[in-house]
Amino acid sequence: MRPHRGVRTETHKIMHFYTVNEWEMYEISKDPEEKYNLYGNPEHTALQKDMEATLERVFNEVPWLPGGPNSVRPSKSF
Repeated sequence: MRPHRGVRTETHKIMHFYTVNEWEMYEISKDPEEKYNLYGNPEHTALQKDMEATLERVFNEVPWLPGGPNSVRPSKSF
């Protein structure tokens, strides 16, 4: 698995693979095998923005611990 950061709720999950700047978002309540990436789908724009905001909030609240995988600090901007 590539280095990433993410958050999940009871129904959804979003991940940012920051070394390649790629995103994935899944409705895990209906797609537990994560086959259908919803990121960028116009029908899910509001949810996507909400999940991105949650990810940014969590990122800013959790202190950075160096020495993780590849010691690459994710960018705060997305």
